[in-house]
Amino acid sequence: MSRKKLLTLLSRADDVGFLQMLWATYVLQSENPAPASRYIKHPKDAATPDPASSYAVRHWELDTLATLVLTTEKAKPSHGKNHYLRTDVWDAMATVVTLLHDLEEGESGMKITPDNVLQEMSRIAQRQFHWQRSYFHPEGIRRALYVYGHEDAKAYFQEKYGVSLDDFTMTCIMLSVEFLSRPWIMDSKFKPLKDNTTMFSKVLGIVSRPVVGIRKEAGQLRALMTQLIGGMWRHAYLPSILRRYPLVECRGEFIAPIPTLLIYRATAGLYYDFIADDAKSLLKTADKRFETYIQELVPAYLPNLEGLPEILIGTKKAKFLTPDVLVRSGGAITLVIECKATKNTFAAQFAHDQIKGGKRGTDQLCKGVVQLWRFFSAVRRGIYVENPVAPEARGMVVTMDNWLLFDTFVRESILQQAAIDAAKYPEILEQDRKPVIFCSAQDLADTLQESNEAGLYAAIDAASGVKYAGWDLIGILRDLGLSIERKPFPFNMDDVVPWRKDLPN
Repeated sequence: MSRKKLLTLLSRADDVGFLQMLWATYVLQSENPAPASRYIKHPKDAATPDPASSYAVRHWELDTLATLVLTTEKAKPSHGKNHYLRTDVWDAMATVVTLLHDLEEGESGMKITPDNVLQEMSRIAQRQFHWQRSYFHPEGIRRALYVYGHEDAKAYFQEKYGVSLDDFTMTCIMLSVEFLSRPWIMDSKFKPLKDNTTMFSKVLGIVSRPVVGIRKEAGQLRALMTQLIGGMWRHAYLPSILRRYPLVECRGEFIAPIPTLLIYRATAGLYYDFIADDAKSLLKTADKRFETYIQELVPAYLPNLEGLPEILIGTKKAKFLTPDVLVRSGGAITLVIECKATKNTFAAQFAHDQIKGGKRGTDQLCKGVVQLWRFFSAVRRGIYVENPVAPEARGMVVTMDNWLLFDTFVRESILQQAAIDAAKYPEILEQDRKPVIFCSAQDLADTLQESNEAGLYAAIDAASGVKYAGWDLIGILRDLGLSIERKPFPFNMDDVVPWRKDLPN
């Protein structure tokens, strides 16, 4: 019943007005709600950024509603009076959000069983957690621009779009600020954008689609993702067209229904620009740069640790590379890291069968585990002799994206497959199969920022135990009572955002 009511309302909603209502809700519940009051009549208490407020609308709900309104067929006008959804009053927003809640809860009741509840927790985490951390975060911005912003990628981007990658990221991030004060723009008030109208226009062309065009692309994306995940079984897990095109154009003006997605598009969303067949080599370079990023990240927070790069080891007949990063402490290797920059796709996050949906990525994670075990075997057999390796040395697979959030099911499947694959290498004995944990780059950075060396290793050791199965590393560190005062961000951002001085306050 709630589904029919919700879709009926959306079929009677003007897309432009509805997207403006989403923008007004986003800004109304920001630190500066005043600009939204001109566009939506609302109760005083609705203007709050407090997530515990009874009026709170989550950003992931705004994203879901954007997809729904853009993929719902519009009601055909009939003779006589026609009813349309008013999009300038809070009651309309409250009504559609309530119906969305009812729809999602109803679907959860029908779909969640004791057998799949753990997988469902992972899907919920994948939908929500990235929204709970600001996209305007130095580590996330630097990681994306360092990995994807190498010289060959910059040259490709310039050739493809006629605008530099630096100008693209600058424009998107500045616009994300500008859209906090007004819903529609034709030109920018910020001098770097106002002084270069050609560049500004080209960036708008990359990140926007007209209303008709974005409806078409949203429908195509929803259909494709429905096929990839084996049927769209939950309205909570709809694909987001706004991540690729965060702006919508109407009559020469542009709106960002969820302004923060401009930052996403300019950082992690750069992946969209390098997935064409003629850019595959650029992603391979990005993979190598991710390894270097992790190699530099660890000692940046913990200077007593060294990050050593991979080297070729083995016999003349069977040479292979060590894991990507060997962390040395006091002259001995104490942490061995394999890095995986594989994209965490929509299918990997939300498919009925997450193992099948994310097979390309989970295969890579499995290879990472086997590579770590091969290294520990090489140490035991005296093949790796360049540095002493501590008996308690740990194994870790670090991912570019947040794979395996709140997950135990897929994680266990990966380790089981790794054990099968490791049998192909008879030199890997049971004693070489040390516990391996999985950790995202974001989680590793957060943990490094709040830990000393002893705390880091205690959290890693605990992560492989049953008690903390599915936990993120920073959560384990805090639960152990080993979190320390957060250290300042250790990198100079000027190497990836040379235009930072031009950012508005």
